[in-house]
Amino acid sequence: MTWLMGSADGGNSVKIDLFAEDGSLVNSFLQSLVTGYSKYSFSGMGMFAGLTISEDNDSSGLRYMDFSYNSVATVPVPAAVWLFGSGLMGLMGMRKKAKLSALLA
Repeated sequence: MTWLMGSADGGNSVKIDLFAEDGSLVNSFLQSLVTGYSKYSFSGMGMFAGLTISEDNDSSGLRYMDFSYNSVATVPVPAAVWLFGSGLMGLMGMRKKAKLSALLA
């Protein structure tokens, strides 16, 4: 998860809670803020469906911009290539068998 926070006073903090689809708490942490606009990035927090930001004790009226979270499941390339290759070989074998049958008939 990555986000840009702006207009913060250094030394303040916010609490971030991450929730599953059923509303159960997945993870929670307290983020210390630095002065001005800063980009924060976290990983290894587990899968989550929503979040709340609370306990904002920043007197500057913290602003949030550019939230992004990437939870895309990846397919290993070797497995995808193997499946594609075996399918292609099967199609080629069917074509060759059809040509051979036509020649023998």
